[in-house]
Amino acid sequence: MKRIIVITPPIPSSEWIFTLNSLFTAGLERLHLRLHTASEGDYRRVIEAVAYCYRRRVVIHDYFHLADDYKLGGIHLSTAKWQSMTTRPLTDEGVTVSASCHSAEEIMSIPFQIDYCFLSPMYDSISKPGYVSAFDASSATHVIAQSTVPVWALGGITPETIADTMAMGFEGVAVLGYVWSNPQEAIMRWRRLATPEVLLVGGLDPTAGAGISADIKVAEQTGSYGYNICTGVTYQSTEVFEGCNWLSKEDIMKQVDVLRGRAHPIVCKIGLIENLSVLLGIIDGVRDAFPLIRIVWDPIFASSTGFVFERERDLLPQILDKIDVLTPNLPEMEEIAGDKISESELQQLAATHHIAIVLKGGHAEGNTVADKLITADFVYHTTVLRSGYPKHGTGCAHSTAFASAWAGGCSLRIASDSAQRYVSALMRSNESLLAYHRKQEMNSSLLKLHNVKLQFITNGTDIQEECEQIEKACRMGIRWIQLRMKEASDDEMLCVAYRAKEICAQYDALLIINDRIHIAHQSDADGVHLGRNDGSITKARALLGANKIIGATCNTFEDIKRAEALGADYVGVGPFRFTDTKKNLAPILGLEGYKHIAQEMLKERIFIPAFAIGGIEEGDISPIRATGIEGIAVSGCIIRKINNDDFSPLG
Repeated sequence: MKRIIVITPPIPSSEWIFTLNSLFTAGLERLHLRLHTASEGDYRRVIEAVAYCYRRRVVIHDYFHLADDYKLGGIHLSTAKWQSMTTRPLTDEGVTVSASCHSAEEIMSIPFQIDYCFLSPMYDSISKPGYVSAFDASSATHVIAQSTVPVWALGGITPETIADTMAMGFEGVAVLGYVWSNPQEAIMRWRRLATPEVLLVGGLDPTAGAGISADIKVAEQTGSYGYNICTGVTYQSTEVFEGCNWLSKEDIMKQVDVLRGRAHPIVCKIGLIENLSVLLGIIDGVRDAFPLIRIVWDPIFASSTGFVFERERDLLPQILDKIDVLTPNLPEMEEIAGDKISESELQQLAATHHIAIVLKGGHAEGNTVADKLITADFVYHTTVLRSGYPKHGTGCAHSTAFASAWAGGCSLRIASDSAQRYVSALMRSNESLLAYHRKQEMNSSLLKLHNVKLQFITNGTDIQEECEQIEKACRMGIRWIQLRMKEASDDEMLCVAYRAKEICAQYDALLIINDRIHIAHQSDADGVHLGRNDGSITKARALLGANKIIGATCNTFEDIKRAEALGADYVGVGPFRFTDTKKNLAPILGLEGYKHIAQEMLKERIFIPAFAIGGIEEGDISPIRATGIEGIAVSGCIIRKINNDDFSPLG
């Protein structure tokens, strides 16, 4: 989704307060709580209506001590406030400081480091009639270029203005009036704002596995709205390409012209075209209709069935000068730049034409698929394990998924990674050549987390045993599974992760992956659990996103405090006693250790779920919960019950 901050209405009202959790569940990553002339009690009432798991997404504009009381995500300084200060406010680790500004001069004059700022009013304000913008595209772009901090546009943001605003280079947009002008429609309006528009240009494939009919499916599933421009009607199946009835440049441009002023696409992806002279005409026509649009060209010189399209190599330099991103596979890259071209030469090509190149690696041999994002400044590799079955139209799907993510505000790196994962999921959708595009639903994992008090940690010796343990634990009534396979290869763990996800879906159970963030990422599990010496919470969050669960193993209260500050959603606290399922144990805690930790958490108002872990037997559950640690994570005692075909509930 686009990078959007929602600002609350100025007057507290139950009409909008109880909409906030739904906005977060729908994907809102940051909410600014700004209440004019409100009391501290008013602020507390709003904050306490927000589910605890979402409070790190809240930034407060007044009564900054409440950020500490409620573990909020940031504080925001009005212009008058920061102008009266000389040093950055003291905050806990991970808490942001942002500020309001109205010019480049103000941004540059802030006397301390901030994390981001609002620039307003970008357009005439909706919530403040008469508050008129002093910016145009040129002056706003100039401010962004001068700023040393990320700049978010505020004021008059609507579905009609958001595309041009994002194209100016803003980090994102902050909205108030459009979303809250009718609080009953806030979710609907948020969804419209958060759904970027893309223009999808290509051929019509009767199988719907490639071309614009497939592009629409990809756009829908990756969170954007796609407008289609047809360049020709193909006669093809998954096995044969018999030809194409090409549309003229004039007929293609009539389709573009009818969208002028009615659609607001941020990115245009161009696929199948008759020849490169037609492509040049399309690029010029699209830029005339949508001046700030970014163009992604997916070059198609031959179909997967062997049909070869026309080439006009002398036009390639002109085309590369007019686009923003090139998304070839390996054979297509060789057509454009020659055989055995090096990474440094590709970087030079990117520098010469001021483009980025997303080189799709599916044609290479091996057990992994390695894509490359190449710019003049860097080469970024993204890798997934090869799995599933070959599919018709994966090149189209990849480029459209990239365009959709980029339009949604993702960086080139994240967009490249998202596209690769999307295609990886398509390969696993079924065994035929035609992919099934999955239906995406709102992720409520974080809310489920707070209602589940028992977690089962697997400890199988092979793939089959792992899957049996998961299925039987779910039958026992356990609704949270941690897949732990310390000695397994990535291939084996990914295989189990996919199967475990299917099992857990049947029982509405949570699935998290132990340690391996990339496996959690590729399998789309509910989250990841990180040991004390495993990956970074910050890196896991950046990769997995806001709505995934991140847990951390802790041994002391200080460990817990730091894990929460870094954004962990829960902690596993242990070990309770010696366990032979884990090596390199930290100091044993026992009941007294848990009692001390529970007291310290209550004293410091830390309310993330805590799960006791390490050598826990069924008879230990009640005494542990009596210490104040309500969550229990178990392995051995569940496995013994499973092995004895005992499916009675634990504890």
